Amino acid sequence: MFLKKPFSLRLSLVAALMLVPKVGQAQQQAVEASPAFSATLRSPEHQSAVLRAVKQSTVWQRNACADATFTLLKVVIYKAPEFGSAGQPLSGAWGEKVRATGCGTSRLLNAVTQVRSPGVLVSGALAPGDTTADPVLQRDASFYARPVAMLGHAGCKDAYLENTELLHKAAPQPADATGPVRFERWTVFVCGSTVAVELMFTPNKTGTNIVAYASKP
Repeated sequence: MFLKKPFSLRLSLVAALMLVPKVGQAQQQAVEASPAFSATLRSPEHQSAVLRAVKQSTVWQRNACADATFTLLKVVIYKAPEFGSAGQPLSGAWGEKVRATGCGTSRLLNAVTQVRSPGVLVSGALAPGDTTADPVLQRDASFYARPVAMLGHAGCKDAYLENTELLHKAAPQPADATGPVRFERWTVFVCGSTVAVELMFTPNKTGTNIVAYASKP
């Protein structure tokens, strides 16, 4: 009954991040202040790789704009990078949020970069929008969001994730929760129409519990 295929993410890259938690705010600030990290972000090679990655996003491929401009808005550290004496990255993983503006619209696109080996960076596309889910949680959430979005669209094979939004909603804190409950709205394009799916993320000792349901109009 339900389709088991997730939305298109760089699953090989996500799999490599399976055990990588997002760092705390203090460590995030320390990494951002690192001259070596700043130099990595500014390097033309890396910027070109990130641009290619965000353009791999299905929502961009389906709504590309030749005249668009791209602006880096934010960096999210998943695994604090380490650098060699010459400033070359040795390890680490991070995400970059990029604003694409043009053709009368603006989209928030996301890329993830992993240091595969010393000096070798690999970048791939993540879910669009302002989701706070890390790469692994994005992959897991897509398995929940897609079946809900596809309800009532039997036979449709044209579906992709168009946007994600963080919702500011209050919720009771379950007894087994290890952090705040988060809500997001994922907008899915399904055969010519859009469907809004709300997801509830509840962190616990074993990971994160995900509940998905159709968003009310």
